[in-house]
Amino acid sequence: MAEHTLNAAGLTLLESALLSLGRARQCRRIVAHDDLLIRGARRHPMLAMEVRSRQVAAQIFKMLGIELRACAATEQRPAPRRDGVSRHHRAIRT
Repeated sequence: MAEHTLNAAGLTLLESALLSLGRARQCRRIVAHDDLLIRGARRHPMLAMEVRSRQVAAQIFKMLGIELRACAATEQRPAPRRDGVSRHHRAIRT
């Protein structure tokens, strides 16, 4: 494993990257709770936020010269519901 020495600006960027990853995980938990689709067919808005947060983190890591490993990609995304109906939508219908 390579060692990295970061100055104050680098540490601030690293903190931002880690916060972005935390935000992505939080979005993932919300989507897992609510399902991928809301109100029948609309994509959950947290999906876009999760993707963007991961992109920001990846850009910062690249700027800092930190190589990302596949371990973050091995996290399991919740499987979409087979009936395509979100829990929220199902609660309204019943």
